Amino acid sequence: MLRTDRFHIPAKQASRYQTAGVFLGGDAAHVHSPLGARGMNLGIEDAASFARRFGDGMLAGYTDERRPAGHRWIELSERILSTVQSTNRFIQTFRNLAMRTIGAVPALQRQSASRA
Repeated sequence: MLRTDRFHIPAKQASRYQTAGVFLGGDAAHVHSPLGARGMNLGIEDAASFARRFGDGMLAGYTDERRPAGHRWIELSERILSTVQSTNRFIQTFRNLAMRTIGAVPALQRQSASRA
């Protein structure tokens, strides 16, 4: 069956994760496609970073620590979405071969899971 629909969630990221006493994390700080399976975990990491920094009295560096992580996952989820939805036969063939290979090789599965 040929898929003809497209899935898109506009990827967005706050320019700053902190302003005065207001701090953003999770979906308030970054929104992206669920592909890559990092949305909830990224938000939990934001909360853990905030809690650690709050406990240490070092809130000033929160944006500098967390914004790059959000940016990396936004870029990755957009690349994954583009690859999944590609109509280019070469990319489709490469994508399908890569997924079959990862699915058949436990070491590649572990490496892929550790990046998620």
